[in-house]
Amino acid sequence: MKRTEYKTPFRYYDYGIDEWLENDNNDNLLNKLALNIGLIIIEFNSLEDAINWHIKEILSHSEGQDETVFLFLPKMHVNEKIDLLIRLYGQWVLRAYELIELRSELNLLETNLKDATKRRNRYVHTNWSEMYNDRLYKIKTEAKRDGVYHTFMKFDEQHLKNDLEFISTLQESLWNFDEKFNNKMNTSEDRVLIFSYGSNMYSKRIKNRTPSVNILGIGKLIGYRIEFSKKSKDGSGKATLVKTNNKDFVWGTIFSISKQEKQLLDEAEGLGHGYKEDHINVKTNTNEDVYPLTYVADESYIDNSLLPYDWYKRLVVEGAKENDLPLDYIKKLEMQKSKIDINEKRANQEMSIL
Repeated sequence: MKRTEYKTPFRYYDYGIDEWLENDNNDNLLNKLALNIGLIIIEFNSLEDAINWHIKEILSHSEGQDETVFLFLPKMHVNEKIDLLIRLYGQWVLRAYELIELRSELNLLETNLKDATKRRNRYVHTNWSEMYNDRLYKIKTEAKRDGVYHTFMKFDEQHLKNDLEFISTLQESLWNFDEKFNNKMNTSEDRVLIFSYGSNMYSKRIKNRTPSVNILGIGKLIGYRIEFSKKSKDGSGKATLVKTNNKDFVWGTIFSISKQEKQLLDEAEGLGHGYKEDHINVKTNTNEDVYPLTYVADESYIDNSLLPYDWYKRLVVEGAKENDLPLDYIKKLEMQKSKIDINEKRANQEMSIL
């Protein structure tokens, strides 16, 4: 429900707004609104206390430091506390690529916390003693170079109920975000960051191999090109990376898996049997440098005469499309020559996940 807001300029007197209504009319309306006004202030005070608690938890590392935090928190305005809290979370969320999925939630949390402050202030600073025509109350007075301006707003019970619900649920949102943040921080050291440029880009394939996979985004490996020249035991060529120059690049997905499942992926990829591990520098689509590991063919397993099977090529292309890799790069993958797998049972099994 959109609020009615009216701004009017004046010089030492109200201009453009009729005289306030009789006190009886104002009292009748305030009797309807008073309970929710009080509840809004109570809920916001509880929210601010939760903000204080989360700041303390992040900053404190011992029992003695808990009280030290409260030496400066009471002197801070609530918006300053919100800025501090967001920065404390942000120093990890915005710097660690593994926490990228929390960034939009952190931005939304900041927006909502500041919106809640504006809503609370609206009730705290409103002049409830005077109601003007059409149930308008003065919510703000500000001085500008050309005079002084009043802002009036219309209030009704539904507005207050909406604000009360918004502020009440926001405290739960803060706790939920903090729980996600701490879970990510506690488990990040138990996960492995991996760059995939071949068939593992397709989500169903990598999830079948490593159920703990968390696809974080896409990235570009500069100074390499993709080839399908790695000898496979099925007689086809599989994807590998070939180092060239800074004009070439390979797009792929960046994901993390649990360390416990790393062996499963090693076995599926054939680590030590044609593939080796390599740590590389990948530029993400958010312009960050990350250093995941990837699988690269051993030189003794390279055969440039090989072609990939059509089902393998399709897994690579579908994975590229699924993860929204650049269209020109997808077209390049689609132009890759392939051959039909005469083993229909194997081909049908591989294609079944598409």
